[in-house]
Amino acid sequence: MLNIFIAEDEPLIRDSLRELIERHSDEYQIAYSGEAADGEIALSMIQELKPDLLLADIRMPFMDGLTLSRYAKGLLPWLHVIIISGFSDFTYTQEAIDIGVDGYLTKPVQTDALLAQIQKVQAKIAEQNAAQTQPTQQEEIFNHEYYKEHFFTRLAAGQYTPADLLARQEKTKFCFTAKAFVPLYLHCRDSLANEPLYRRRVNRIWELFGGDTTVLTVLYNAGDLAGLISGDTAASAKEKADHVANILRTESGLTSGPFHICVGQPTQRLSDLSTAFTLVRHTALVTPIDAAVQVRNIQAAQAVPTLSLADAETVRQQLSNALSDPDKSPTVPKIYAVLDYLLQLLAGQADDISRKTVQEYDHTKLLVIAQTPSLSLATIGMFLQLVHPTDAAPQRPAADQTNPLVNQVVAYLQKNFNDPDISLRSIADMVAISPAYLSTLFSQMMNITFIEYVTQLRLAKAQTMLRTTEEKITDITFDIGYTDPNYFSFLFKKHFGVSPKEYRKGALKPN
Repeated sequence: MLNIFIAEDEPLIRDSLRELIERHSDEYQIAYSGEAADGEIALSMIQELKPDLLLADIRMPFMDGLTLSRYAKGLLPWLHVIIISGFSDFTYTQEAIDIGVDGYLTKPVQTDALLAQIQKVQAKIAEQNAAQTQPTQQEEIFNHEYYKEHFFTRLAAGQYTPADLLARQEKTKFCFTAKAFVPLYLHCRDSLANEPLYRRRVNRIWELFGGDTTVLTVLYNAGDLAGLISGDTAASAKEKADHVANILRTESGLTSGPFHICVGQPTQRLSDLSTAFTLVRHTALVTPIDAAVQVRNIQAAQAVPTLSLADAETVRQQLSNALSDPDKSPTVPKIYAVLDYLLQLLAGQADDISRKTVQEYDHTKLLVIAQTPSLSLATIGMFLQLVHPTDAAPQRPAADQTNPLVNQVVAYLQKNFNDPDISLRSIADMVAISPAYLSTLFSQMMNITFIEYVTQLRLAKAQTMLRTTEEKITDITFDIGYTDPNYFSFLFKKHFGVSPKEYRKGALKPN
């Protein structure tokens, strides 16, 4: 079954494509995977849904179809792409070829043309699969490595029951029927430079541990390594884990630059394996690398310190001071411990806001936050407000919680929201930070996402123009920063319940 994702900003075309896929699902072995109205939302959804084929409009708000295709194929190398364009000259042909686009369709999309393109993609996939029916040893090694990366990702997310782990014993080539298990994690300060180096390291690790069913490791593209070691007793598992860590420490060519290896304590229950691994992984990531201490034994008491709300308030004050004096900032492990402690408190509260907050902030997100003092300050403040609901914060941040960078972005957006090329990435480049950091910081400080804020500014201006001018709706569309009147009308009706035309006629009375 070929899973297809649609990225198209025109609702009518999205609906038509979705209905076409669903109507021909059985006959052509295709399935509707999901859809998005702009490239930025599509990219995050594609990363989660992992479709086989992307149908992408070449022109969409926030991120165009070719940019989306480039980033999506970087995340999912197997992804196939068919570009949809309203233009017949394909001025972007060379860029599309470089990206590896599989085909083109012009609007209006004809059913026969789309199905023919889909069949070409299916034939290409079948040909690739046939070539892999007799994999070489190298292919087997790397296919197994990719599977193990998927396995460790799900293990860290707590998605395996003991029965699930036992069912994966043969595929992982690891003994889950042992009596004890020890997790370890090697974290490098410097990322791998290139793919050949990654492949050499994978081969060397396979030579060292490939035939050992008591050792399960995976090498990530960034250069970090995760592992599980099993044994007949807790003592033997710990001894073997220390031995593996020593091999990794001394084996030349397995690391680049400074690194350290965190080794956990034995656990005898498969149900505790996810927690034990996650603890070691996050400790390795948040603990500063010290060249003099390459192997760290992680004790439960060290990893989960006893904290109080007073400790959280102290760290918040230290972070506030650090905004003017960075030397006063608490350590990343201390900030992370406070964030995790507050999140555990919220997990024990019954209200919907606390529950949704716990669902939103996983350990990986806390780790990113802990490494940025201004973001940590805002997040700890928000968590404390939720722990003390009687002191609930207003919808907008208090004066002492504003962020100069966010203030700069807001001021710029209020003056330039009608720029059709404005996007999270362009603004992030303007203020010299990553898009992911800007997105998180903006949401924390403004209680609204970046895209939602831009949309509100544009639609508020549209309301004013509809009430006070006789401009055509098409002209208003371009005046507020959109390039497609249909998309503007869709957003307007979604937010206000009536179309721009109905609003102008008085269907929605101004306050």
